[in-house]
Amino acid sequence: MFNHYGFGGFLISAGVPTFIDGRGELYGGEFIKRYVEAANLRGEDGSFEALLERWHIDWTLLMKDTPANKLLARLPGWRQAYSDDQATIFVRDR
Repeated sequence: MFNHYGFGGFLISAGVPTFIDGRGELYGGEFIKRYVEAANLRGEDGSFEALLERWHIDWTLLMKDTPANKLLARLPGWRQAYSDDQATIFVRDR
């Protein structure tokens, strides 16, 4: 799963493996930089899509206004499973 770091602690406490959480020092600066670039679609063209493939991401839990959600809404094989005023979940159709 690819998640917003702010949801990491909750997900961990629920037994859900996370992509990232609020303990940034465990991940290192380069990983965090790539995460932020991917979520905000600021990396190289296709970097978010490459991240999804590289890490075998099947679902996302991101803040509603995260730019990656707009891309996920257009990507073939992905569908929005949930959204409220705070968060949006996308799942990969498999």
